[in-house]
Amino acid sequence: MHRQPLASFYNELAAGGAWAAVMLALILLPSFASPSLALPTHFPRVACIPLGLFLLLCLQSACLTIVNPMAMHVAMIYSAAATCLTYAGFRLRNLAGLTAAAAVAVTAGALVSVAIQVVQAYLPPNAFMFDGWIDLRASSRLFANLAQPNHLATYLVWGLAGVLYLLDRRVLGRRSGWLLIILMTAGMVVTASRIAPVQVVLIGAVFGMLRWQRPAVLAGFSSRARKLRACALPLALGLIYLATYWSLGWLDRTILHLNLGGSGFERLATGDVSARQHLWRYGWRMFLSSPYLGGGWGSFPYWQYQHIDRLGPVVAATSAHNVLLDLLAQTGLLGFGVFVVGMARWTVRAKLHALTGKRAFWLCMLGTTFAHALLEYPLHYAYFLLPCAFVLGALDTRPLRWPSVRSAHALCALLLPPMLAGLLVSTSDMRKLEHLFGAPDLPVAFAHYREAPAILLNPYGTFAAAAGISVNSDHPEARLQLQRDALAVLPTSQVMTNYAVALALLGRDDEAMQNVHRLRLFEPENFRANFSLLLWRSYEAGGKLTQFIGKLLALQPEMESSASNRGASGEKKGE
Repeated sequence: MHRQPLASFYNELAAGGAWAAVMLALILLPSFASPSLALPTHFPRVACIPLGLFLLLCLQSACLTIVNPMAMHVAMIYSAAATCLTYAGFRLRNLAGLTAAAAVAVTAGALVSVAIQVVQAYLPPNAFMFDGWIDLRASSRLFANLAQPNHLATYLVWGLAGVLYLLDRRVLGRRSGWLLIILMTAGMVVTASRIAPVQVVLIGAVFGMLRWQRPAVLAGFSSRARKLRACALPLALGLIYLATYWSLGWLDRTILHLNLGGSGFERLATGDVSARQHLWRYGWRMFLSSPYLGGGWGSFPYWQYQHIDRLGPVVAATSAHNVLLDLLAQTGLLGFGVFVVGMARWTVRAKLHALTGKRAFWLCMLGTTFAHALLEYPLHYAYFLLPCAFVLGALDTRPLRWPSVRSAHALCALLLPPMLAGLLVSTSDMRKLEHLFGAPDLPVAFAHYREAPAILLNPYGTFAAAAGISVNSDHPEARLQLQRDALAVLPTSQVMTNYAVALALLGRDDEAMQNVHRLRLFEPENFRANFSLLLWRSYEAGGKLTQFIGKLLALQPEMESSASNRGASGEKKGE
């Protein structure tokens, strides 16, 4: 289920629970393990990356004013969990059957996701067990059991890598393997992900390189023929993607009528990529404003709100949609250096070993996720971050000399109980937030919520109240603080509208009008609707806002002029 306010919560909860079970098994393993199983070991050197980021987040908490403590605390928990999972991967790296089991798991999971896509395409919206999923009459992008279509596309690419590994090991027959490849490619096409074709060719190139490095497989061929056979796999996968795209488009237009028109190719050709460019520009400017320690983890949304007057229109977002810019903006050169230097050293160590089927599969998982992270932020989600941390540990070859084997094992044992407690607390928090967001009478529900608020996810409760409860003259200072806290979570139009009214109730009309200008820059295409909501909320607040309402009404001629200009521009484009 995908529920408000966190559509990915139950996916991340499942991922966190599964990896916590892995860690629990490793901690208990020495008490009943046979000598053939891996015993406790050192941390791998790649553990320095999540551990270094964890220490940096602690430093930020001590030195900076953190506008969104919840995001900081969640990032600390995820960094600690990633550190433990690099240890788990390093310890289990030589376990027989590990890679085959992982390949079977991601392949089976990808098939389940494709099956759910089919069900999702034909079920009505908000059907039983599908509460909160999209209505296909409004959108054609299927996301199955993940919260976003792009996330599903990357997971299906993982499944594709699993199929190629199983084909390489001859676990799957060729006919079965290529049938699975076509099914997963079809699932990718209907997500309309722009990065999916690149990811498909990437894993084809990795497994093609694997064939190139096996002379026995290509024995009897000339050098040129060997090169062509090595290139055959990425070309074949690319052609399958194109053929599947055209076939599904034809079927949808003639038989299915599911409004599946649209793909990553069409979105690249006709979609506006300026939104990403604006986010990247904000990330870069945020880095320049705080180059050493960064602006603080989780501060990107509020930094957008504060600087939109100077930097221009942008989409409200929690991230710069690029892992490198995110690190620069929110953790500065220190965090960026920890990540880049650590990954560079890990890459050098990885290149010292010959490419095998096992390493090809794991590298495909990492490479496709990193490619996705250059355009979005999949590593903010447990179901991508934790497996990648495990894989980094599994592919590392050098241990840290400190801490000792016993200390490393004890540290993971000490970190596991707080992580399990975090899972339980966040589950309880989510139940409270679901009730709050779905309440028919939000003011009454929020009053009950405040008696026993969420612990870890409380800012989302504040956000619900700030966005959904009208502002009036009762306790204006408290209501203003409520809106300000919600802006740190995400400056949406509802929150900014109520914030402007709260400022006006305190007689701060200039600040309120500045907020209206910022609202216009965040959502210029929806400003007419937001302006109407703002007027309605201002009238609803009572007669104290007569002067402020007059200033708002003075904006109407300018708003009508800009709307007509946009319409004329659209007509010219149509011509």
